[in-house]
Amino acid sequence: MYPYLFESWIGDSVLIPTYGLALALAFTLGYLEAIRQTLLHQEDPKPLEGLFACVLLGMVVGSRLFHVVFEDWFYYFKHPADIFSLWQGGFTLYGGIAGGTVAAVLYCRRKGLPTLRILDRFAPALLLGIAVGRLGCFAAGCCWGKPTSLPWAVSYLHRHSLTPVRDVPVHPVQLYEVFLTGLLFWVVQRYARQSPRQGNVFAVALVGYAVVRFFTEFFRGDKLRGTFPATSLSTSQGLSILLVLAVLTALMRKGQLRDLFSGLRHALRPRTNG
Repeated sequence: MYPYLFESWIGDSVLIPTYGLALALAFTLGYLEAIRQTLLHQEDPKPLEGLFACVLLGMVVGSRLFHVVFEDWFYYFKHPADIFSLWQGGFTLYGGIAGGTVAAVLYCRRKGLPTLRILDRFAPALLLGIAVGRLGCFAAGCCWGKPTSLPWAVSYLHRHSLTPVRDVPVHPVQLYEVFLTGLLFWVVQRYARQSPRQGNVFAVALVGYAVVRFFTEFFRGDKLRGTFPATSLSTSQGLSILLVLAVLTALMRKGQLRDLFSGLRHALRPRTNG
């Protein structure tokens, strides 16, 4: 793959990381999609400016803390100064989602904004950002897949690839997640057009991504991230199960679960002309 852009033109003197560019593109497209969703619902997009900055900061902090606490605690306990070495990598998507959500909730409460409605507007943007970001993972060689003999397997040969599995055909698991998250993005967009009860769009995005992540984890080869306590599941798979249970329980308590499934069936119904 290509961890750096234009490397063959400008050499090693100036390296432009593909992953960093993909993240920048993911945040940009996510912001534009959030504005688009707001305008589609004939709402003022102005509050999104400050909110997006807070969400971005929350995602960075959350993804870093999650990596430190759940994935490499023993290392950072011995080297606490490296917690702040953000340029060395070490970010986790679930931590980013949690941090961004907390930041959004706090900002909305402080500014008196409708929290659930704002989260609904950000839901498609979140999925779009994840899909684009995973393209950066694929190019950089992080989050690599298990070895496979399938005809669509890929091999990482570049000396700067982040995977330690070199010249071995592996699952392009990042692309699996790109496709499935992109499909989920389409579903959530259609569902949002039904004007469901507030909070349901964000709930569908969270549950849908948790299912996608649980599935794709079976093809991940980077076992260094650890396992969920008392199970053979990966940490992300365990968190996916907890997330689904938490969201569905919250919807049941509010009496919104039936409305959610009814709206999804209607959104996915083929459109007919005439």
